[in-house]
Amino acid sequence: MTWNTKVNVYEKNTRAVLVDATKRPIYRAIVEKYLNGTNLGHIAIWLTDNKIPTPYNIKPDGKNKGWSNITVQRLTG
Repeated sequence: MTWNTKVNVYEKNTRAVLVDATKRPIYRAIVEKYLNGTNLGHIAIWLTDNKIPTPYNIKPDGKNKGWSNITVQRLTG
């Protein structure tokens, strides 16, 4: 199963993240923060505070719920 998100394409069977080239700077910032020791929760807060849309987790009313550490974890692998 594969699904498109605002940040990337995630291949569930292989657990691979294929990053959309237009979203690459966001993904790279997430990875760099993670590799520099920033914890997942702080990365999630940073993304939400900077109004970066989540790849999913959109409420039925269309509003973004904000980032969670689990969402960041899925992107960092």
